[in-house]
Amino acid sequence: MLTVYEAEELDKPDIRDLLDYLMSLSNKFGNCKILCDSSSPSVWQSLCRLNNESIDYHENTKYLLSDGYKLDYVYRKYTVHPINFGTMHKMLLEHLKAILDDEVIRINPRFEKLITSLRSAVADEYSLDKTAGSGSEFTHVLDALRMATFFWSWSYNPNKSRSENVSSSSNNNARKQQQQGQQQQRPIIKYS
Repeated sequence: MLTVYEAEELDKPDIRDLLDYLMSLSNKFGNCKILCDSSSPSVWQSLCRLNNESIDYHENTKYLLSDGYKLDYVYRKYTVHPINFGTMHKMLLEHLKAILDDEVIRINPRFEKLITSLRSAVADEYSLDKTAGSGSEFTHVLDALRMATFFWSWSYNPNKSRSENVSSSSNNNARKQQQQGQQQQRPIIKYS
């Protein structure tokens, strides 16, 4: 079961304030991972430096994967993970939708902006519509949730309890194949 412990939408913060905020969260929660948009190299490279990690994340990751290491190893090895939204945005939304549909995530009602973003999000073929007229609000906090769930996966067995079905290393290919046919524009979830 996934649990959201923080969900804050910052309004155009100064980079130093942003780094201080992220490092305070890292200190607050201890051994945690920082997933961020790779389109802001000044942010993720600064985070790498603050965590004494190489800024050659993408090169190192390609090397490790080509050398036979699994994605789980890459996740454990690094604290900072820059995520490429340009190539991965659809997969990230599809993955988050599957997590929400399977009800394996807990979101505290106090995270009103996150809940509003989930209720108002509209997608077309798993591409989130962020235009002004779409009704989507607080898209940054939704993007953060999409990144935060990137490395998390689970499998489903109807003969097991929900807690037994949750794992950190299995894949859910059947769900992906089933969802590929759903292409009309619609809210990504129903949140009650």
